[in-house]
Amino acid sequence: RCETILYDSRDKFKGPCSWASFRSSCEDAVSFVNCEDYNGYTVQVDEAYCGNCDLFIGHRFFDGIAKGDTSVHATNWRH
Repeated sequence: RCETILYDSRDKFKGPCSWASFRSSCEDAVSFVNCEDYNGYTVQVDEAYCGNCDLFIGHRFFDGIAKGDTSVHATNWRH
């Protein structure tokens, strides 16, 4: 909506769903709010918002390595 660049393609990896997965966002581009009991997940789940205009853009999960991030730069986060 505000044209802020949120993610860099160098941080993209093939995750478990049809959406692209990213191991991190661009600095200060995304803010996060913890979700309590999100769909029965047993890992930390946060809601993700544009850091500029506060638009809800999705979720991040603390299961990136378990879900396919094999990069040496893996952070275990999957956005």
